[in-house]
Amino acid sequence: MATRRSYPVAFKLSVVLELTNSTSSPSVRALAKRHRVTPSMIRKWVSIKSELEEAVNGSGGQRKLGSGRRPNVAIDAALLQWVQSQQQTGKNLTDREMQKQARVIAAAQGVTDFQASNGYIYSFKQRNKLITPSAATKSNKRQKIGSAEVSVQVSQEAIAEGGNPVQRNCMFGIDIGLKNVKCALVCATTGSILATSSACIQHDANLQDSEQSVANILLAVLKAVQALPKTLRSCIRSIGICGVVSL
Repeated sequence: MATRRSYPVAFKLSVVLELTNSTSSPSVRALAKRHRVTPSMIRKWVSIKSELEEAVNGSGGQRKLGSGRRPNVAIDAALLQWVQSQQQTGKNLTDREMQKQARVIAAAQGVTDFQASNGYIYSFKQRNKLITPSAATKSNKRQKIGSAEVSVQVSQEAIAEGGNPVQRNCMFGIDIGLKNVKCALVCATTGSILATSSACIQHDANLQDSEQSVANILLAVLKAVQALPKTLRSCIRSIGICGVVSL
């Protein structure tokens, strides 16, 4: 049995304002599809617009900075709802995309002095415990994870128009060497390599090959796997493992 989903009052108001205050207002059906709600919900929210405004702003109108409530609460709620809807489709959002959408929401709500600064986006992500990937998924990238360097490469075939990897059935392979752990995601349909990653195994320089720490090897495996695009990792259908064993 499906459960009814509840929405924050600030989100309801932001949707209403987007419909009524925008110079080029979208249709109710289009707006409902964008925010993943039903048209009947939006019509109901429009009918109680004044009640929503009172609930969000308080009986004394729009509260000022320092009065206890963040003045951007409606923008926050609408932006969070949009981010969650995008993530449900498997899309990885960048800070720049979130800034752009925040400005669109602010304009729709008639907030003219709002700036979706880097600081605002950082605070927004901290408040809502959001993690966004680097925007550099289109090409090779190197990142520091802990003390080990991890390299990642995503093929153009795996990237959609929006710059994010698209979901498709994958086969996963991992090669555990003496110094590196290498992972690959291969398209189960075409056989093309969609993404690869490589992580260095951090060993004590004084240890011999036969004395290498299993914990450090497993840590490198974890880092290499986590570096692969989450959208593709969620579609793994088979796994192959190979490695070097010192006797």
